[in-house]
Amino acid sequence: MALNDADKARILAEAGAISRVELDQKEAALKNAQAAFNTARLNLQEIENNTPESIKSGYQAQMEQVALSRESLRYSLEKQVVTAPMDGIILEKKVEVNAMGTAGTEAFVIGNMESLEMEAYILADDVPEIAPGDEVEIVQRSGDKKVINGKVAKIAPSATNVTSSLGVNQKKVAVTIELQDHAVSLQPGYEADVRVITERRNDVLVVPLSSVFDYEDQSRVFVVENGRAVLRSIEKGIQDDSFVEVTDGLKEGDLVLSEPDIGIKEGMKIKLQ
Repeated sequence: MALNDADKARILAEAGAISRVELDQKEAALKNAQAAFNTARLNLQEIENNTPESIKSGYQAQMEQVALSRESLRYSLEKQVVTAPMDGIILEKKVEVNAMGTAGTEAFVIGNMESLEMEAYILADDVPEIAPGDEVEIVQRSGDKKVINGKVAKIAPSATNVTSSLGVNQKKVAVTIELQDHAVSLQPGYEADVRVITERRNDVLVVPLSSVFDYEDQSRVFVVENGRAVLRSIEKGIQDDSFVEVTDGLKEGDLVLSEPDIGIKEGMKIKLQ
């Protein structure tokens, strides 16, 4: 810096831009800076040449120890700042200001509202029919009852015991559902009813599920012919909670008893209402 200032001052002095006094001051500063540099270099060489290796090693060990301590303190300071592992919003706060925390304590629940998932517990007997990618229809239990589209994201590898609202212990499997509608009213913690669509068919013959029963190892229904109950064997296709597909044994227009009483026998007179 002193060298640059002296060079500039000399050029300016030759051009008459600064006085001789100012030039002398700049050159004196240059000489002083050069002398200080030379002295520092000689001192450094003296230390390097005359200091025993044992002392040098000791100084080096101290420097390494100080460096380790510095890094340890820096790491501790960095850990004091808690940062979110993902983008999103805080859904739940589980700590209080100035409260003592222990390792593993949950502090906040963070959610990404642009990528919502929900977990449904489905009876273990029904899970073999479900596969990742299946369509899902979700209806919120409160609010506008709008149907929300989703798909099965993953299925838990094992079942768990879940007690129903009626107190019945059931084996159920956790199924994770990915919501495909982003602008929905469904929020974290809400409850909803889900329907998994494992297969979809159009223009098929269906009857109420309550009309079908097993008899002599066959699926049967009662149809009404000439005012009397006639037992009819059928072949079933896919079904949901309300209806079952009939692939053989019935034709469109047949009158079927939707909820046959246990006392109904074949040939019994049926009064239609």
